[in-house]
Amino acid sequence: PASQQLSAQLNPFVSGVSGQLSVSGQPSDLALRAANVRVGPLVLNGQGRLDGAGLRASLTEAGGGVLGVQGQLSDLALSVRNIKVGPLTLGGQGQLDANGLRASLTEAGGGTASLNTDQQFAGRWTLNRLKLAGVSASGSGRVNLVKGLAGQLSADVPSVTSSLSGPINLDWQNRSGSWQAGQQHLKWSGDTFSLDANDLRAAGVTINGQASY
Repeated sequence: PASQQLSAQLNPFVSGVSGQLSVSGQPSDLALRAANVRVGPLVLNGQGRLDGAGLRASLTEAGGGVLGVQGQLSDLALSVRNIKVGPLTLGGQGQLDANGLRASLTEAGGGTASLNTDQQFAGRWTLNRLKLAGVSASGSGRVNLVKGLAGQLSADVPSVTSSLSGPINLDWQNRSGSWQAGQQHLKWSGDTFSLDANDLRAAGVTINGQASY
């Protein structure tokens, strides 16, 4: 019956998306609260409402960014504002429907990123002149938003004349990754980033050796 009141605490796990969901209200007008929802590298918290007009929700990630969701469950419009993924701060729009996820994002420093995945959040990624701290990066490859990404990445770094282009692999679940940028090898492990430099030409000098931070 329409007057029936519902109250539930759920721990859903769908296609690698996990978290806690509280539901209360009438079947035709439900209040939702999400806690510690994990999607790849993001942890989201927020609230929303599900009624005859569809779903409306606002989720905040740890860095202060906001993910907005609106529409019918089978066809959701997404808005992204200041979401932080590693060193990137992203904003933009997306759509989640029966075909999967499609999103077009911009970085605060300039440039664009796009995603096109299936319903299991696996598909393709593309970067076009994405800018961060003076570095411009472009590339493409395969992505699983729950696990990580792989592909080819090229970067232009101020004062560096060596070619920086090659295969990249990132694993958000284990917080690790590597990029073979020409003759240079960059690694990520937890909170540590390291560089193995091999004849790296920068600011008129040639650098060899290892560094980490």
